[in-house]
Amino acid sequence: MGPRLEFANGTTVKKMKPPRKVMSSSKNESSQHNNPQFVWVVPALRQLHEITRSFIKQTYQKQDKSIIQDLKKNFEIVKLVTGSLISCHRLAASVAGPGGLVGATLVDGRYTYREYLEAHLKFLAFFLQEATLYLGWNRAREIWECLVTGQDVCELDREMCFEWFTKGQHDLESDVQQQLFKEKILKLESYEITMNGFSLFKTFFENVNLCDHRLKRQGTQLSVEKLELIGMDFIWKIAMESPDEEIANEAIQLIINYSYINLTPRLKKDSVSLHKKFIADCYTRLEAASSALGGPTLTHAVTRATKMLTATAMPTVATSVQSPYRSTKLVIIERLLLLAERYVITIEDLYSVPRTILPHGASFHGHLLTLNVTYESTKDTFTIEAHSNETVGSVRWKIAKMLNSPVENIQIFANDSLLTVNKDQKLLHQLGFSDEQILTVKTSGSGTPSGSSADSSTSSSNSSSVFSSSYAMEQEKSLPGVVMALVCNVFDMLYQLANLEEPRITLRVRKLLLLIPTDPAIQEALDQLDSLGRKKTLLSESSSQSSKSPSLSSKHQHQPSASSILESLFRSFAPGMSTFRVLYNLEVLSSKLMPTADDEMARNCAKSFCENFLRAGGLSLVVNVMQRDSIPSEVDYETRQGVYSICLQLARFLLVGQTMPTLLDEDFIKDGVEALSSRPFRNVSRQASRQMSICGTPEKSSYRQLSVSDRSSIRVEEIIPAARVAIQTMEVNDFTSTVACFMRLSWAAAAGRLDLVGSSQPIKESNTLFPAGIRNRLSSSGSNCSSGSEGEPTALHAGICVRQQSVSTKDALIAGEALSLLVTCLQLRSQQLGSFYNLPCVADFIIDILLGSPSAEIRRVACDQLYTLSQTDTSAHPDVQKPNQFLLSVVLGAQLPLWSPTSIMRGINQRLLSQCTEYFDLRCQLLDDLTSSEMEQLKISPAAMLEDEITWLDNFEPNRTAECETSEADNILLAGHLRLIKTLLSLCGAEKEMVGSSLIKPLLDDFLFRASRIILNSHSPAGSAAISQQDFHPKCSTADSRLAAYEVLVMLADSSPSNLQLITKELLSMHHQCDPALTKEFDYLPPVDSRSISGFVGLKNGGATCYMNAVFQQLYMQPGLPEALLSIDDDTDNPDDNVFYQVQSLFGHLMESKLQYYVPENFWKIFKMWNKELYVREQQDAYEFFTSLIDQMDEYLKKIGRDQIFKNTFQGIFSDQKICKDCPHRYEREEAFMALNLGVTSCQSLEISLDQFVRGEVLEGSNAYYCEKCEEKRTTVKRTCIKVLPSLLVIHLMRFGFDWESGRSIKYDEQIRFPWMLNMEPYTVSGMARQDSSSEVGENGRSTDQGGGGSPRKKVAPTENYELVGVIVHSGQAHAGHYYSFIKDRRGCGKGKWYKFNDTVVEEFDLTDETLEYECFGGEYRPKVYDQSNPYPDVRRRYWNAYMLFYQRVSDQNSPVLPKKSRVSVVRQEAEDLSLSAPSSPEISPQSSPRPHRPNSDRLSILTKLVRKGEKKGLFVEKMPVRIYQMVRDENLKFMKNRDVYSSDYFSFVLSLASLNATKVKHPYYPCMAKVSLQLAVQFLFQTYLRTKKKLRADTEEWIATIDALLSKSIDACQWLVEYFVGPEGRELVKTFLLECSVREVRVAVATILEKTLDSALLYQEKLKTLHQLLEVLLALLDKDVPENCKNCAQYFLLFNNFVQKQGIRASSLLLRHSALRHMVNFLLGPNRQSNQQNRRWSSAQAREFGYLHNTVALLVLHSDVSSQRNVAPGLFKQRPPLSITTSGPLLALHEEVEALLFLSEGKPYLMEVMHALRELTGSLSVLIEMVVYCCFCNEHFSFTVLHFIKTQLETAPPHELKNIFQLLHEILVIEDPLQVERIKFAFETENGLIALMHHSNHVDSSRCYQCVKFLVTLAQKCPTAKDYFKENSHHWSWAVQWLQKKMSEHYWAPQSNVSNETSTAKTFQRTISAQDTLAYATALLNEKDQSGSSNGSESSPANENGERHLQQGSESPMMIGEPKSDLDDVDP
Repeated sequence: MGPRLEFANGTTVKKMKPPRKVMSSSKNESSQHNNPQFVWVVPALRQLHEITRSFIKQTYQKQDKSIIQDLKKNFEIVKLVTGSLISCHRLAASVAGPGGLVGATLVDGRYTYREYLEAHLKFLAFFLQEATLYLGWNRAREIWECLVTGQDVCELDREMCFEWFTKGQHDLESDVQQQLFKEKILKLESYEITMNGFSLFKTFFENVNLCDHRLKRQGTQLSVEKLELIGMDFIWKIAMESPDEEIANEAIQLIINYSYINLTPRLKKDSVSLHKKFIADCYTRLEAASSALGGPTLTHAVTRATKMLTATAMPTVATSVQSPYRSTKLVIIERLLLLAERYVITIEDLYSVPRTILPHGASFHGHLLTLNVTYESTKDTFTIEAHSNETVGSVRWKIAKMLNSPVENIQIFANDSLLTVNKDQKLLHQLGFSDEQILTVKTSGSGTPSGSSADSSTSSSNSSSVFSSSYAMEQEKSLPGVVMALVCNVFDMLYQLANLEEPRITLRVRKLLLLIPTDPAIQEALDQLDSLGRKKTLLSESSSQSSKSPSLSSKHQHQPSASSILESLFRSFAPGMSTFRVLYNLEVLSSKLMPTADDEMARNCAKSFCENFLRAGGLSLVVNVMQRDSIPSEVDYETRQGVYSICLQLARFLLVGQTMPTLLDEDFIKDGVEALSSRPFRNVSRQASRQMSICGTPEKSSYRQLSVSDRSSIRVEEIIPAARVAIQTMEVNDFTSTVACFMRLSWAAAAGRLDLVGSSQPIKESNTLFPAGIRNRLSSSGSNCSSGSEGEPTALHAGICVRQQSVSTKDALIAGEALSLLVTCLQLRSQQLGSFYNLPCVADFIIDILLGSPSAEIRRVACDQLYTLSQTDTSAHPDVQKPNQFLLSVVLGAQLPLWSPTSIMRGINQRLLSQCTEYFDLRCQLLDDLTSSEMEQLKISPAAMLEDEITWLDNFEPNRTAECETSEADNILLAGHLRLIKTLLSLCGAEKEMVGSSLIKPLLDDFLFRASRIILNSHSPAGSAAISQQDFHPKCSTADSRLAAYEVLVMLADSSPSNLQLITKELLSMHHQCDPALTKEFDYLPPVDSRSISGFVGLKNGGATCYMNAVFQQLYMQPGLPEALLSIDDDTDNPDDNVFYQVQSLFGHLMESKLQYYVPENFWKIFKMWNKELYVREQQDAYEFFTSLIDQMDEYLKKIGRDQIFKNTFQGIFSDQKICKDCPHRYEREEAFMALNLGVTSCQSLEISLDQFVRGEVLEGSNAYYCEKCEEKRTTVKRTCIKVLPSLLVIHLMRFGFDWESGRSIKYDEQIRFPWMLNMEPYTVSGMARQDSSSEVGENGRSTDQGGGGSPRKKVAPTENYELVGVIVHSGQAHAGHYYSFIKDRRGCGKGKWYKFNDTVVEEFDLTDETLEYECFGGEYRPKVYDQSNPYPDVRRRYWNAYMLFYQRVSDQNSPVLPKKSRVSVVRQEAEDLSLSAPSSPEISPQSSPRPHRPNSDRLSILTKLVRKGEKKGLFVEKMPVRIYQMVRDENLKFMKNRDVYSSDYFSFVLSLASLNATKVKHPYYPCMAKVSLQLAVQFLFQTYLRTKKKLRADTEEWIATIDALLSKSIDACQWLVEYFVGPEGRELVKTFLLECSVREVRVAVATILEKTLDSALLYQEKLKTLHQLLEVLLALLDKDVPENCKNCAQYFLLFNNFVQKQGIRASSLLLRHSALRHMVNFLLGPNRQSNQQNRRWSSAQAREFGYLHNTVALLVLHSDVSSQRNVAPGLFKQRPPLSITTSGPLLALHEEVEALLFLSEGKPYLMEVMHALRELTGSLSVLIEMVVYCCFCNEHFSFTVLHFIKTQLETAPPHELKNIFQLLHEILVIEDPLQVERIKFAFETENGLIALMHHSNHVDSSRCYQCVKFLVTLAQKCPTAKDYFKENSHHWSWAVQWLQKKMSEHYWAPQSNVSNETSTAKTFQRTISAQDTLAYATALLNEKDQSGSSNGSESSPANENGERHLQQGSESPMMIGEPKSDLDDVDP
């Protein structure tokens, strides 16, 4: 065969003979199976295919192309191949086995049937295309009949044939296509059509109809030109009958497209008749299907509808399907309904204009939804209330209102997709919104994001007018849903279909009904009710109208009464009614009562309808629907839920009425009636307690329970009068049944079993809450679902809620609503409360919903509602038992399993324990409200109850989790009991002192701070021995239970000095002692985060040590490895320098630490990599670290004579082979390896990389290998393979390389895939040998012992399987990046789970095929994008990828087990609290006497365990060196202590404790309590609070207020604190906190505390002798400590500043007496400063901190009387009192220090400092300026001294520092006294006065000159004396005005408004707007000198107005003319 096919130089005929022969042979001799010629058919075809293809590829010259023509002409090759195909098929069929023909059937022993088929079809397709041949009809028919309709056809035949014809559609001429389509394809049965078949049909359908000009191609779309398309019926048939849902869906889409969507506009014009035709088509098919089904009514309904539609042309429908079986018919009906539904949705989605004829689903209110909205740009979140039937447009409108943004700018994203404007008519439930749905909102600048109707939601005023136009109305009437409802009246037929009671069909009917408008018949019936109510008489026309309504029963037709109408609509047993219809009618009723459309008319209609409805007994009707027997028991749950839900909504509405949120109403009135789209559907069914329908409070959204109980509560005063009357006039029996109905409904919903509402059986009475059955079942199986034997409960009974595992949100809402209505009814008729008390099982009901229901929301609502009920006032009806007493008797009388102290007893009721919060809450609230007389009446003794509770608490033993923490359920139980204890304590005040000591110690020691107590005891010698046995987990381990315990302690301390003292003493000794290590620590927060939820400990990254962390975690997670390492106890002398010990320590911490992460600091210090020290901030290679580490560890182990653990785990052996080809010799060398190093470039997968690794190279020619045995060179294969595999295989993917050209490191991010399970056998020595031998198997059948055939390497039977257990990932580039690990847990509780170890963070990770590829394989990916403009994101490289892989040998998986959480938990199981005495060695785990959760085990097993007790002893501790164990234990204790202390709850608790008694001044022991409280406060603040991080220091203001209160109200407290600060400890603290502390807030707080102390001490000055000492202590700091910490000293001076400012004269005199002034000035100037000295003590940067120092000195001066220093008599002038001091009494006599400071010659340096201060300090300097001005009054010498200093500053200081200097000058010059004119002259005229300064500076320093001009003008404005002076001497300064004029006109651009001459550091003048104003005023002033007029200038001058403004501002600079602040703010209007 071979040679004949090779092309010789002969003729084509010769070349081509073989194929013909082979094929014909396949035709003729098919009968002989073993005909060897058959074997050649497939190769021949393949060869022929290759040859022809290669010809065509090679050349396009004429003679070669002719080969194809030759085949075509001479060989009729198409006919030949077709024939061959048919005969091969026949042969294959005959060979096939019993299972029939399949693709894998071997036809000839060599090729499978699939290969035959492919060879024939591929060649045929190729040939037809290349030979440009068309396939004739005969050939096409033959192929079709052979592969589709023939005998023995298999699935493969059909699939390949369908696909082949689809691809080869253009190889058939159009008439053949038509023929094939009509004669073959359309004859297929619907069940034969597969997805491929359907694509074939679609292809041919389009081609045939295009050919016939029925379809027309427009771009990519096909549009329908003629309605009758060939093959449409077939599509209908497939849509109805195909068993494959996906194909049916495709077909449905096609029907919709070809019936309407794709029609040309010409055909679409008459859309109504198109819809009618479509509906008629559906009807006809429905008739055919339903006639085979049920009764006459259905057929009747359908045929009647069909007749109505005969107006439209009806194509005859072939109803030829022979299967009259019910199920197929039901499928057809379901599909028809689905089709109708999709038809309506698809077409109505195109109509995005707001609707006026609402679809039924949008006409009534759905259930409430809370939407959580996040605003993208600010990250703000708020919530919006909506309901499920609201439109997106309405939500958009609400959001726009919240954000004050135009509606069209709002973009809403839900579930990551944008809701465009054309979705605005969609309802929320259609988009799948759920409660608590999260939305993200962005606002775009302008325009709409996208959508067909950009204007649909724009301005509302014009929208209503446009949309109400008749055109829009017409459009709407032609929508398919409207046509269905109003033209074709499909309702009867749909109701009948719903009655088939097929859930799937009912669901479809329901969905369709929601999409089309409401049934007009029902609306008419309800309108009739309304009109009856209005007219009060029965008019004949109304009865004749009603005859249209088929739902009304015939006997009432002539004269229906209101009640009969209601009866016929809402009783499911009424004729023609069903529950389904009742639900529908209720929705219609809801839409009438609470329309979603929101305009005046709708509201008024609804209002009148509501009144008439209530008059007609509407309320009781609605209640009756919920009554026991109104809904048949067989109704499905959904419908039942719907009915109850909507009834409750209506009942609530009828009771409470429409509480319209007032806020929005005004807007509506303002906006006028708007279109629906820009209007929210109003949510009327909500009460006023949520005033805003758009609820925006963050608390609501975060506090879910609140919102539900909020939604449910109704306030009695809101109830509308008509409803009030309706309830109060109801008959007693009716009222009782109403209440019973609500109770039954609420109970059933709380149990998630609404079907029990209608149960015919009465509620079962029971003696206990949880019947024996449940109890036994719970104990045996531990679950609470019904067991088979008992069956489902058939009636409500006690404990029914407990059976349920969960309750749906809908049921929870129903339960809440029903309960709130129940309570409302009882509140309205409190005289009938007795009827509620006497309901059967009412007590069981109360306990069941309060405690038993699995839904926290239901329990919360129950608690709130029952409490509301307890508040009902029954004073008017003395004979009725008070509700609070009744409820209390129920709550106290219930027998509940909440009081068993031992964990075994509680174990059964875990569920109840975890649900008891609300029960205890209600119990506490009810007890709290009791009066003492009621207590006596009910025989309740709080004291006795309290005693019982304390006993319970003493005996309480918690269930422990694996972590030894108290279990969640026990914490909840504990919290409940503690809250109860708190309530009881508040009821019996006197008992407090007695129970105090017995409660406080255990609460602090056992329940709250066990670790703290252990640490404290260990410091005392007595306690140290007992520690090792103690468990250091507190009993309260959740925030909730701890808070409850704190509250008990606070309650105990309330007004009880002894308890307060005890608690304070304990807390201070445990937590707030001075810690020497922390004396200088601030912003300190010890680690307080515990292990992550995953249960593993992380490792801290020291900067760049992530490579270590990733490797260490991999090693630790290897089962057995850390245990082996820790079992070696090597007593090294200096563990700190021993790497081995440090690794042990690290593993010990990873195993036992309770902290979130461990910091291996010592390891970082001493580890050397290849003898080179490491820097923690320098990244290293993880693989190098791994090899270096295990190398060093094994070396050490070898040195101490132990097994080399790492070598045993990781080491494998390579075999380096050289195999000679021409002689039998081979050479082998062995080499150990710790990891395989594999290349990653050009390897797509790990297997390929391994192949390359073992492939080897051939050494030949000159490079050949010298064979020592043959003594000559031989051609040799040199390769490396694996001889011995390790148990843990580490693979290092070599991703790092070096680029020699650029001289830098590079990283290869190429993709390399690796498997979960890796078979290493092919790469081993034996595997390679086996492959060598198998490739040599020849004819003689010689084979090696492995056997195996010639399959490639991968197909080997796996023998060496390795499972992936760890990956180290490197993320980043070669020079910088980050390492982290993924590891599979192979032991412990999480066995088999994957975790991600990323430094300190360890979290569970779902590693699947997808995530593995994304996280580890590297390569490229396309990121997800939300960018609409660019839908195709660019391809990016994954720079994070696997670097090291860890594979574990599969057989090694069951190696040593150690639970990851703690060593002890393994032991737990064995040591089940059998009172095993723990061994007393120090290695014992701290949990050696655990109290674990015990399964119910019988006595025998306990006994067995005791027998084996001896064996177990060794198990208690997995061995660990004592030193390490001790270290971890101490760290854990410290951590537990810190975790409890450094928490905001604890901080708040201490604050409550300290502030609790602060105001109880009347208490006899107040002084004692105040002192203790203050001690607690001060120690806590200084030792803990002020040292910690800012996030915990949230209550500083409250603390200061508390301390202030305690100090000011109690002299004892004040004395203690002063003495404390004077004592050595206090002194040190003051110095540290006030000066050395680097945190400003802390310094401020301490300064404030000291100031309050001084204030109070001053108050008690007479009795307190220590105040002087305190002042001495504070002032002494000025000598050394303040100078040393001058950068932190501002707060120190603030303390004195505030003290003087607040206490005035008294403080000043006290400070002056203590020489404070001298101290401060010495500090400022230096101790021995000479007046002539020039240099300052402090630099200007340091001096910036001295603002308060200057203020304090100034205040001391202002409080002194300086009148003795005046040297000019004031005469008539009065001195203005300074504003800074408020004293009214006489001032202090002038102190010598004040005199020396200012008025003697040595005061000069101080005045110099004042000048500097004015230049350097920011902020208000008014006190300083006032002080100078105060001293200048009538003091000539002082005035001129100061003016002299000022002039020097004005000359020398930089221009931008002059602002305050000018202000001081201004204030001095406006002093009104006899010296005023002298001063002005001195300032302006003397040789270096201002005018001279202006002359000097106008050229070189124009900015300074300008400031002088501005000052002059300002002064003239404010000071008449100065103005007169300037007018007289204008010749001195008029040149300056001209200068400014010139400066201003130099440039042509406008003056700037954003610069200022006062603050600009440039020396040159800047043209500003302010300068423009200055020039104007100056010019006016010059011109004014000639005119007479007010000396004050023109009244209206703007300067004057500004001036006035300035006087009010006081401290502002006078340098401002045109603006209030400075030129900086001066903005050009």
